[in-house]
Amino acid sequence: MARMLETVDLTRKMDRECYVREVSRRQIQFRGLGYQVYLQKRPVIIAFEIWDAAGKGGAGENNHRRSSLEPHRRK
Repeated sequence: MARMLETVDLTRKMDRECYVREVSRRQIQFRGLGYQVYLQKRPVIIAFEIWDAAGKGGAGENNHRRSSLEPHRRK
């Protein structure tokens, strides 16, 4: 079974404006899904695979900061 990142086409490009727009859209979608999980009181584990240097404040670190997985604790 091939891992997901091994199947990525590295020749594809996206300009910065499009990237920012897509990330924002996906974060909103992710928050909405998280809120639905909270409303339904379902236990969930979310795992994702990223290319990043561990502990350098990259994609994994930023995703955690930007998107609360516990909407009921938001102020």
